[in-house]
Parts: sequence; structure tokens; C-alpha cells
Amino acid sequence: MNNCTFPWTGMVVDPQGWITLCCVQSSNRLLSQHISEIDSLFDFFNGKEYEAVRLEFKDKGWRNIPECNSCKRNVDKDFSWSQYECSQQFDPSINKLQYLEFTTSNVCNQMCVTCSSQFSNQWTSAMEIQFGRTANKTHILNDNDINKICECLTDLKLLVIKGGEPFADIRNYKVIKKLFEVNDTCRILIVTNGSLIPEKYMDIMFRNPKRFQISASIDAIGKRYEWIRSTPWEKTDNTLKELYYQTGIQSDINPVLSIYNAAHLSTILNWIQESEYIVNKSKLSDLCANQVYNPAWANVECVFTQEQIDSIQKPFTLQSNFNERDYKDSIKYTQVMNKIRGFDMDIWNDMG
Repeated sequence: MNNCTFPWTGMVVDPQGWITLCCVQSSNRLLSQHISEIDSLFDFFNGKEYEAVRLEFKDKGWRNIPECNSCKRNVDKDFSWSQYECSQQFDPSINKLQYLEFTTSNVCNQMCVTCSSQFSNQWTSAMEIQFGRTANKTHILNDNDINKICECLTDLKLLVIKGGEPFADIRNYKVIKKLFEVNDTCRILIVTNGSLIPEKYMDIMFRNPKRFQISASIDAIGKRYEWIRSTPWEKTDNTLKELYYQTGIQSDINPVLSIYNAAHLSTILNWIQESEYIVNKSKLSDLCANQVYNPAWANVECVFTQEQIDSIQKPFTLQSNFNERDYKDSIKYTQVMNKIRGFDMDIWNDMG
């Protein structure tokens, strides 16, 4: 099996401004710089810290790097997606940054139950306290940091924009416009909750539809969606329809697998297959790669018994590591979220 190419081809700027090798990297041991602390992302990519990471990957191989455990799990479970598979699109021999993923801020219009203040400023300090956590501050890249990103666009093959909610920050539009000025071929992947797309973005996607891929984080439909994600289901569904009708772009759907939707993936699949504005997926396994590990009280493997896991119609193999504390926390925090949402979650039965 080939090595992961990201030490030679990729870079991520996370929602708090930290530079990492990959979006699923579990710590900042490999890279430990903040974008505000360096003068140039290009120079950093070609500097000593990246070179040390390359030597470690070359000596050990990606499967023996602890920070790569998430990809290892996905590859071993034969899921259709992993960051390792993504890395194989890029050529490490050309010594150029080809994959850049960034987040301009953690500003978001949703407060998803499986999320936190690291990724959404809707998780206020008062909200985080109710879930036993300390809030991260709202983080927004300044203009100087945005310019550092714009300086790295020339050789890219894939630009990935995440959030927060990327369509809630107009500065992502600035980066996209700059990309079109300096790079004629780079594809753009926007990972969005799909609940809002301003006309400015609609227009640029209408004019360049083949350059864009929209990946919508849809964990359920109907009331289950509204409990998990916090915004009206009909609004999100209509926004994705409008995207298709205005631009011809079909959205790709990538759920976050948690205790709240694991028993209902077939409902999402049915909606996908019935919707012309969504990329058709014929297998449930295509919906299972993005699993919640943290918070543990939303993790299927920590909260469900093996008997419960085996009772679910599923295309994946999950091994119960049932933890009594996580189970009790799941009951506690589900009840907290019930009060916040104003209606109750039903993990096992239809919610409409």
C-alpha cells in the first residue's frame, strides 16, 4: 500500500487557525504552528517542520503514525472514503502544495449536538457549561492570514473550504475569486451544512459549475435533522434544491454517524435516491465513514451494546466498547438538548 502523500502535498488550517497535516489528525504533535505566527504558508510547507514529518512518514509509513488511526480504521473497514484515499490523488514527487484545506472562522449558523465551540460559535460558553465543557473563543482569520492563503493557490489541484459554515463568511468568496485569477484547473470542495447559500456564491457557482463540489452535512431528515442540527429541515432541503436549479450542481451528502441517526441511515438513503438534486448513492456503506468519536456520549461504539448494534440494519461492522459513564452521559446530555430544542429525541423510533 502506498504511503499517505499529504506530508509532501497537503496542508490544513483548522477552525482555530492551527496548521495541521490532515483534518482527522488527532493532535498537533506532527505540526504545531498557528497561521498567525508564520510569515508564509508556502515557506512553512517547504521548511524544517514539514521536512521532519516527511522523514517520519518515510521511515514508519502512514499506518504506523498514531495520528493516522482514523484513516486506518476507515481503510480497514473498507469504507468508500478516507483522507488517506484522498491523498492518493496527488503526486508527492513534484514537491508542490497541491491540497489546501482551510477554515476562515468558526462562525456558524447551527449548533449541532455532535459539534462544539471549536467548530461553531453558536456553542456559547453558557451552552458548553451545560455539557461539561469549556468554550473555545470565536476565531476569525484576519486579512493578513487570508492573504497567506491566497498566496498558495497557484499549484493547487484541490481547495477545500470548511467551517464553521463557509457560506456564512463572505471572505471565502474572496479566496475563490483569487483562485480563479491564478489557477485554471483547481477544483473547489465546499463542506457546508447546506442551510444557506448567498446569491454571490450562487452566481460564481453558476458561472463555474464544473469547478465546484458541494458536500452537505446532512445527518437525518425531518424532525430528527432539526434536533441534531438545530435549523429547519425544510429550509435546508429547499436550499439544496435551489443550488441544483440555479447551477446544475448536485450536492454530495455526508452524514455524521452518531447514536442519534445510526438506526435511521436507510431513511437518508431513500431521500437521496428520490432527490434529483442530490448525488445518488446506492449503498448505505457510503454514508458511514464519518463517525463521531468525540463526544464519546454520542459515539455508537461507546453507548450502544453489541446487541443494539447488531439490531441495526447496517452495512458496517461496529464493535461495542460499551462504557457505563458514556451511556449515562448520553442520557443526561440528550435530556439537556431536548430542553434546548423544545422537543424530544427518539433514538430508535421514527420522529417524522
